[in-house]
Amino acid sequence: MEKVLLRLNNSIVKYFLDEGLDTKMLEKFVTIPQTAGMAISLATLTIVILFVLLGLQYIQRLGEYIVLLVTSPIAAHSIISENMDIWSIWWRESISVIFSQAFQVSLLWLILNLLTGTEKLQDYMMAIGLMVVLLKGPKYIRQFLYSSGSGKTAVGMAGGASKMVIYKYAASKFSGK
Repeated sequence: MEKVLLRLNNSIVKYFLDEGLDTKMLEKFVTIPQTAGMAISLATLTIVILFVLLGLQYIQRLGEYIVLLVTSPIAAHSIISENMDIWSIWWRESISVIFSQAFQVSLLWLILNLLTGTEKLQDYMMAIGLMVVLLKGPKYIRQFLYSSGSGKTAVGMAGGASKMVIYKYAASKFSGK
């Protein structure tokens, strides 16, 4: 989980953070004295609200991640014994918890670019719609993974790979390496 999923997630997040923002339209508003105060106030209010809500979601995601770490030995045991079939649920939750951050950062980057770098009304409307998707994104990812065939395929592939890793680890412990 840490060596593959978190590294992939962190590289996606880093990519969008390194891309920066296009602020040409915001710069135009700020240079006009009549609109400067309103532009800065609206931009600040929007960003503060989004970051407060995303901060609360981050705290929730951190708690979910800790639960996933604590329950990972049980999930690993369920792969080998196949008695309690919690692996598929645990794996789907892991993917949704970890990649919801990359999803939200990429959407936040898109929203901020739409708000600060465009002159079209439709782009502002799209940014407002994406704000709703941004806040509901983790729920969408979770629903997608549980309802689609791709979630089942990912669970099957991860289950096979995980079994191999667990068997190799157990074999190395028993052989004394």
